[in-house]
This record gives sequence, structure tokens and C-alpha cells, in this order.
Amino acid sequence: MMLFRFNYHYLLISLTGSLAIVFSISSPGNTQGQSVELNGNAGNGNSLSQSIQWDPPTPPNSGEPGGRGQGGGSRTNCDRYANLQAIVPSLRSRARWGQTVSDRPTLWIYAPEGFADQEIVEIRLKDSATGTLVQQRFQTRAIEPGVTSIAFPNQAALKVGQSYQWSFSVQCQRIDANNVDTIDTPITLQGSVTRVALKLPVLQQLRQQKDPIQKAMIYAKQGIWFDALATLGQVLRSPATSQDRMHQDAQTAWNQLLDQAGFAPLNAVPVQPELGPAPLNAR
Repeated sequence: MMLFRFNYHYLLISLTGSLAIVFSISSPGNTQGQSVELNGNAGNGNSLSQSIQWDPPTPPNSGEPGGRGQGGGSRTNCDRYANLQAIVPSLRSRARWGQTVSDRPTLWIYAPEGFADQEIVEIRLKDSATGTLVQQRFQTRAIEPGVTSIAFPNQAALKVGQSYQWSFSVQCQRIDANNVDTIDTPITLQGSVTRVALKLPVLQQLRQQKDPIQKAMIYAKQGIWFDALATLGQVLRSPATSQDRMHQDAQTAWNQLLDQAGFAPLNAVPVQPELGPAPLNAR
């Protein structure tokens, strides 16, 4: 009889293993039963087998000035961008700093009022060691309010072990009293990024992992902010129905990651297309 009951429960596991359930296995000497949880999230409404865990790294002690993560300034035609926010965490004494394993990472930005069509934006990247500056200007397309992104300049090939100062600015155009097209005082966000190399076991994990959400979890655990956020953001940008499991899981992981880095208010903000499409010039 006991063998039959054990096999029955074993059969129950194999038939429902894709669900997050909790059941009890009775046995002699255990009158209360032993709780067994599958997938680690019974009753919480998530399909993720585990929560994403952001492990903040220690910023390099380079003595660089802190970054400005939010827009501001005097009243100009750029007022609609005064509350732009770079979605890069502030860690200890380093404002808006994060790590990447990419030679051309992506900067994610919260734009509460979106972007107007054909607005001029500029992104700069300065090598902290050599002072080399790369910059690129874009003319935006109209973007609805939400979270958007912009890749660092094409010419920016970040080197492993190097830190870089970045800035993103909106250079609003206006017609002055003499009917001349001019640029208002720009709204600027600033911060820094360091490219790091992952250890071989972690690289192997990433290469073997096909699920982008699991990849994001690996990046987050290693403290690789730029790549963890970008991996989840790309999933959220992909077409999906309300029943798309991967999209739901990506949204859950995205919210968890933002929560842990101090960006909880952005959980309900939609992910919009990236800025661009084409550079005006680069040098």
C-alpha cells in the first residue's frame, strides 16, 4: 500500500511538474505531513522558478566626479525633458555607475513625457584613462512616454578593465527673435560605465543558456547592470500577447530588478522603441 501511495505521488509530480504546486506526502511517523514546493513560487502568481537577484558590485575608486542621473536646469524649450532619468543605479559614492561585458552597451532612459519628433540628442563617451572622446548625434523619432534606450556610439569599443564617463543630452531647437534656428541650453544626464570580463564558468553558463531571462539572472547575480537590464528590455520590446509566458516572466524579472536598484516607481512604465533611427554625424 505504501509503495502504491508513493508511486501515486511520483506520478502526480510527473504529470504536473510544469505547475507551481505544494502537496503533502504522508508517511508513518509523520502525522503532520511534509510540505514540498515545486518551482519555488507556489501561490505568488509568477511563473518564474526563482527571483532575479541583483548583486551590486563595488565601484572602482577612481576619484571621478559623480554623475547627474536626472535632467534639470532653467526654463527653456527643453522643459519637457527636465525629468529625464538614466536607469543606472547609484552605488555608494558613485552616482549612475554600472558594469557591462559589452563593447557597446545600451543606456536605458525614463522619459515621462516621451520625445518629440526630430529632436536632436547627443551621447558622448570619454575614456577615463586616455581622455579619448567619442560622440554621436541623433535625430529622434516621436516616442511615447515610458522607458526608451540608446546605444553608445558605433565607434565606442569599450575595453575590458577600462572605465568611461558617459553623457546623454537633448539639444532642443528653437527660433530666436531674429528668426534664426538655435539650440537651447541642453538637458544632460551623466554617469560612468566599466567594462569587465566574466570568469570562464560564468561565460560557459551564458553560452549554454538559451533563455534570455535566465541570462539576465546570471548577469544580475554577477553585478552586470547594463546587460541584465538590456536583456530583459529586449524581451519586453518583442511582440507578445497577454498570454505569452516569456513576456510575463520578463516583466516580473524587470520589475524585481528595478525594485532592487531603487527604481520601483518605474515598474508600471511601458517599454518604448529605442531612440534613433540614424546619426546626424559622429566624430
